[in-house]
Amino acid sequence: MKQFLNEQIEFYEVQKFKQKTLTVLVVVSAIFPLLFFIYGYYLQSVEHIPFGDKPLSNQGLLISIAISLIFAVGILVLFFSSKLETYITKSGIHVRLFPFMKFKTYSFDNIKRFNIREYSPILDYGGWGIRVGPAGRAFNVYGKVGIQLLFKDGARLLIGTQKPEDFYNALSKFCNQNEVHK
Repeated sequence: MKQFLNEQIEFYEVQKFKQKTLTVLVVVSAIFPLLFFIYGYYLQSVEHIPFGDKPLSNQGLLISIAISLIFAVGILVLFFSSKLETYITKSGIHVRLFPFMKFKTYSFDNIKRFNIREYSPILDYGGWGIRVGPAGRAFNVYGKVGIQLLFKDGARLLIGTQKPEDFYNALSKFCNQNEVHK
């Protein structure tokens, strides 16, 4: 168990990808190659029509189906198990995008300012996930509201949240900022 989980948790949030368009895009992208090779196998083995100008053997198509199935299952498991976890404890802000990164802790001592910010995931960061864009780095999976952190070294990090007021209030318990922006 992580060290910070032994501390009192002031804020905790788990978010998952919920965008219908993104979900459809991922599912279609994952299963399209599988359906393509199944169709090719059907044409060659049942209809006896060669699949393509230089067709694979039926055995080659079966291997392609197996590989596509493994790929599809892997992509879908990865997508549907992904989650953004955010904790605030007295030792800092702990955030990870599972399964892509381990928890990263941001010390309150390094934070100069923070505020609730509405943003455009696509325009500001190029999408969702672990992102870098003109506005700095971001960890986001859903929505268009986050807590914008400005660090003393000038770096910026946006952490997406569905509970901006709770996140802000928990952060306010530990951070002393000269300029409070809401």
